[in-house]
Amino acid sequence: MNLYKTDFKTDRSPMRIKDTAQLIYNQLHFVLQQLDDNQYTQEIDLLSATIGKHTRHIVNFYETIALKSECSTLNYDNRQREVLMETNIDFLLNRFAKTIQAFECLEEDEVVLLISNFNVANNDNYTLKTSMGRELLYAFEHAVHHMAIIKIGLKYAFPQVNISANFGIAPSTIKYRKACAQ
Repeated sequence: MNLYKTDFKTDRSPMRIKDTAQLIYNQLHFVLQQLDDNQYTQEIDLLSATIGKHTRHIVNFYETIALKSECSTLNYDNRQREVLMETNIDFLLNRFAKTIQAFECLEEDEVVLLISNFNVANNDNYTLKTSMGRELLYAFEHAVHHMAIIKIGLKYAFPQVNISANFGIAPSTIKYRKACAQ
């Protein structure tokens, strides 16, 4: 996939689930290269966060998938929350690029156990069988959601930033809008 292609596929050729991570990277790269580290770390009142925190959060979910333990478990609750990813654009983009490279040897149908805890009062974990492909799909949808939030912050705080029309919009919504426009 073209490193700087920032839009969704429009041809009918099949797309592997793991290719969606590259698409997210491309869209983030295009936007983040228009910011400096001060803008990236600027608290945006509307978001109660920074662009860097939202972007780090996206990459952390992909890293959790790429770095799954040898016992084939995933636990997003235990993801790293490395501050340098929130404060240094180049560092974040390099880490994300390395994470995506790890997906090349990933088997989308590999079964893994997802461990999560929904209760803040205790440490009782919930365990569920899932697949690497399903988790990549989850990370993609999760990224699109956070990119929609990032887009709001960018338009509010940095209106000069050029943003793709489809940044932060799910492919199903794009298809729906196209169908309605016809």
